[in-house]
Amino acid sequence: MNVSRIPYAFDHFYVAISNLTAGTSLPAWTDNSFFYVPFGGSDLGNETTEFYQVRTPAVSASLKCYPMHQIQHGNNQTWGVIAGGPGCNINWTSWTDRYADQTTRSNVPEAVEYTAVGSYIPDCELTVFAGWGRSLKSHGPVNETWIGCKPELNVELRDVTVDNQGLVQSSTPAESVLDSQDHLFEPNASSIIHAVNSLLYTTTLVRDLMIWHNESYPLDFFNYLMVLTLNDSAILDPRMPPPSFETTAPVFQDLYTRIFAIILGTHFSDILQRTDEKAVVSGYVLTQERRIFVSEPMFLIAIVILGTYMLVTVSLYVCRPWKVLPRMPMTIVSQIAFFAASHALNDLVTTSNMSEKERSLHIKGLRQRYGFGRFIGTDGKAHIGIEREPLVQVLTKKDLRLMQEDKPSL
Repeated sequence: MNVSRIPYAFDHFYVAISNLTAGTSLPAWTDNSFFYVPFGGSDLGNETTEFYQVRTPAVSASLKCYPMHQIQHGNNQTWGVIAGGPGCNINWTSWTDRYADQTTRSNVPEAVEYTAVGSYIPDCELTVFAGWGRSLKSHGPVNETWIGCKPELNVELRDVTVDNQGLVQSSTPAESVLDSQDHLFEPNASSIIHAVNSLLYTTTLVRDLMIWHNESYPLDFFNYLMVLTLNDSAILDPRMPPPSFETTAPVFQDLYTRIFAIILGTHFSDILQRTDEKAVVSGYVLTQERRIFVSEPMFLIAIVILGTYMLVTVSLYVCRPWKVLPRMPMTIVSQIAFFAASHALNDLVTTSNMSEKERSLHIKGLRQRYGFGRFIGTDGKAHIGIEREPLVQVLTKKDLRLMQEDKPSL
């Protein structure tokens, strides 16, 4: 495996921005953390196949970041790492002069950001740096936060599922360990990191300008992506203190890992050269298979029947009659109470000794009509029941409500 020269490009940042803002797909064989060694098959790219699942090496990069502090030695500024970190004293007088240059600052609150990836410092393991500064006036001190990071290459076996275009759908760690063929990345770990950092370095050269600004708009890709990730531009606000190490380091580490994977997915043919060695891997082809078959005409008939049931049920509940009986006629006493005080009872006073046929002829001869509603009974009180027309009035819901509350409705 050899490392070749990478062309100058910004596309990896554009891919990350599009993925974070619009949810677009990452490059093939890439997710937010890993680049997966591509594999091929006899039907890879076949549009009829849904997914492929194979155990393959996954490559990622992580950052080990340390907070840095500034030490002033006369006119020189030296940056050191906290105790316990890698030994690294940095004298960057050339750009710290521009950083502290009072002619580039104004008397209003201003902020400045700096990102350096791939910087080579003798006897220093840190190659990735980022800083955020604040200035309240042109001749005042600069408040700042700096971090220095050491990148490390990680390789592990993962079970990855991709579609027929190589877009990663899911990934889980594999229980098995790397074999001898999977260790091809380790001898070239520093070369791979250097190649990726070289591309990131060319895209961060603009930050060497150290531009002071009095608004909260990002001026470089890394800080723009950090604002998107945090969903907050406070790290760029000149009116606020510089962000702390605890705020910036985790986000910066995550973005570096994400962009590292995107670069490998986008430029792996420029970074890695093919070898003549071939490895056979086993995996699974995942396709959708129809297990239930339904006749389309019968399905439509079933839908129509279910729809009819729904319409009938809704209409019954919407149009159902409202409660009109003051009491349930379950007993003889309850039934008598519906007409006991009615004038209609007078029409039947003399029918007790009649047969059923004679009683029917007697009622027809009276030529009376009877109705159910509210009326004033023979006792002078309001009632709800059966009464002779026109003495009965139409029953309303208000009458029933008053009756249930034991209040007169007339």
